[in-house]
Amino acid sequence: VEVARLAVQAGDWKVAKERLDAVIAAEPGLKEPRQMRAQVLAAEGDLAGALAEVEGVLAETRTASALTAAAMLRLRTGDLDGGFAAFDEAIALDPYLANTRVAYLRALAASGQPERFSEAAAEALEKLPEDAEVRGLAGIAA
Repeated sequence: VEVARLAVQAGDWKVAKERLDAVIAAEPGLKEPRQMRAQVLAAEGDLAGALAEVEGVLAETRTASALTAAAMLRLRTGDLDGGFAAFDEAIALDPYLANTRVAYLRALAASGQPERFSEAAAEALEKLPEDAEVRGLAGIAA
């Protein structure tokens, strides 16, 4: 998995996918390599494949990180309702996960939902008052 992680960081999708496929073939129950594979597929432009990979993880266990990935992929494919629902579920599972809150706030800001953005920003600031990105985004809502 570490070689695949380094390949992902370097943007070497071919090596990353080869290594991840080998790990997944050997141990199909591992969730991290499958989520990383979804990231690689999305980077390659295969959003449907990436979402299918994440949905497979979610079928086994609902984690905030997998839900966040699903939310972002759904939004990228135009499924706003599904994307925001996945963000809501991720936040309900882990209300203190900053990267989920930040991604959600950015998506709300981009979607032109000022009231929902303001409410989400206030809630994020309440949960994560020390997070600089949350504070910055909450400042936009003020």
